[in-house]
Amino acid sequence: MGKELSRRDLLDDPRDSGATCPNHHLPACEIIGHRGLRMNTLPGEKFRENTLDSFHEGFKAGASWVEFDVQVTQDGVPVIWHDDHIVTLGDDGSPNHQEICELSCTQFMSLATGQRLVRTFAEADSGELLPWLCDDGCRGIPATFADVLQHAPLELGFDVELKFFRDRPTTAAERQRYMECMLEVLREYAGNRRLFFSSFDPDACIDVKRMQQKYPVLFLTDLKNSHDDARRNNLEAAIAVARGAGLEGIVPCVDFLLPDLEQNLDKVKAAGLAVLTYGKANMKEEHIKTQILAGVAAVCTDRISVAVKALTARSYSNDSISENKDRITSKTVTAEV
Repeated sequence: MGKELSRRDLLDDPRDSGATCPNHHLPACEIIGHRGLRMNTLPGEKFRENTLDSFHEGFKAGASWVEFDVQVTQDGVPVIWHDDHIVTLGDDGSPNHQEICELSCTQFMSLATGQRLVRTFAEADSGELLPWLCDDGCRGIPATFADVLQHAPLELGFDVELKFFRDRPTTAAERQRYMECMLEVLREYAGNRRLFFSSFDPDACIDVKRMQQKYPVLFLTDLKNSHDDARRNNLEAAIAVARGAGLEGIVPCVDFLLPDLEQNLDKVKAAGLAVLTYGKANMKEEHIKTQILAGVAAVCTDRISVAVKALTARSYSNDSISENKDRITSKTVTAEV
């Protein structure tokens, strides 16, 4: 017979819960550093995104979680890298695009640390491919998933985004191989680290939920009504995906939530789901304050210092924060005893 445990119980002492999905892995009124300290938007930044050094810096800046992206190489090694490909310049100066899944880990690491690495940058006016070398002394060596599990601060939680192909569909076999490689590393090195999965691919969310029960899974959605897959096009569709697959929550783009924030959050909460957010609005203190007071569990941001200021503002009372945490952790899960 099952014993009902609230998320609050799991947060207090997850080791004794016996729960199949320990929701202490979900944040509550916390900051998630986007790709570590922040996404690189210009060449020449001191810390390269999605690296161990960026994770350490994000933690020092005040993030209790970091979001990062996992790709899998040809020889089955999960590596931390945002895109499904890597771009380098050939001898004639033309760009060479290579999929991560077609490179060995050694080949990938060589290209990612080489002098020919290029990418586009969000704040670069030209929109052209520019050298991604960072400043002298830049600490930006790419890491494997095993590296970050072993060497990131133990107190730092992980939002592991499952990344697939941007310009072509991912087959079921490709997803299966990806999951198996990633979960094998997780079983060996995760220990007691707080961790949850997220993905824009609804099938990936369904697959990883089916293949493991230990870690929560959240569906990422930009809420743009422009996808061929109707499950990605609006809030109601995202809620349906999460409920249908038994996911713990959703991570919508905050820029689309804000105009009707309370109404939108009420829809998600009524479905018994946690809400985390990402997006440009999460770089502004007033928007972060509004969300936390409305019951958002966490904000993923490129400006950790702004989020820290928002969360520690004197305008918050202990009661209001406590009330939000209770709201976030009120969903029950069943643990066998």
